[in-house]
Amino acid sequence: MLKKMGVGLCLATLAGCVTLQPYQPAQGLGMGHAFAKGPYPVELDHMHGFLDAGHTILYMQNQGGGGVAVGLLLGPLGVAANVAAIKKQTAHDVTALQGKLPVDANRLFADAASGIQGLSFDGGAGAPVVSPMLLVEKVDETHVRFAALLHVQGKQGSKAWSRKYVYEAPDVYTTEQLAKGLEPSQVERLSADVREGFAWTATTFATDVAGTFHPMQKKVLRSSFVTPRTEIPLNGYGFDAGAGRIGFATGQPQWSTVYSLPVEDATLASR
Repeated sequence: MLKKMGVGLCLATLAGCVTLQPYQPAQGLGMGHAFAKGPYPVELDHMHGFLDAGHTILYMQNQGGGGVAVGLLLGPLGVAANVAAIKKQTAHDVTALQGKLPVDANRLFADAASGIQGLSFDGGAGAPVVSPMLLVEKVDETHVRFAALLHVQGKQGSKAWSRKYVYEAPDVYTTEQLAKGLEPSQVERLSADVREGFAWTATTFATDVAGTFHPMQKKVLRSSFVTPRTEIPLNGYGFDAGAGRIGFATGQPQWSTVYSLPVEDATLASR
């Protein structure tokens, strides 16, 4: 469940584990260059819900119980109790925030991706599905952060694969601000940040598809956004994501996640 949703967390990536695998460029998944744009094709779990009818604004939280990681430490009963508490809090938050963000993720991604060579979104049946979304993540009891999220899912033979490209926006907002509705100036700034994020995700995706994206520096990441509440150290690969940003990629070939994070919200250390 953890590896399929949200930030791409897997127990095999926790610092101290020895199962870190080399990053496999998306080209190696045999996806070609033609994609189909569509809604998020994965069933939502207890931590996620959509805040819009078009399923382009995805909400994530794990604040309702002791946290997902705490539940895992407590064993099966702890997991069940935490899942139930988190699911209840997720439903409450989604109801409060439904329809409160006038941000068009599809349009912002289309604007950012137009003219990028190597990407075509007119693929037919069977083509990998590309889903651009605004990710709204609850990082503590009263604050949220946003990210431009590009989710790509397809099959290599009979084996399913997915890849996520996540650009965390720099600003922090409160759940109260969101519930009341952001001011026009805040919506304008958020839209600009998300547009910039989608430009990064589209460009990184294109280089990944071309086989020229090769993060190789073994690093350990700590981030309140990637692992909310617990800041679990994760093994992966660092890369240059530009000034003021931290680049990090997980190493699971079939479901890797590639991040660009603000330097003030994450730390990266050598492994």
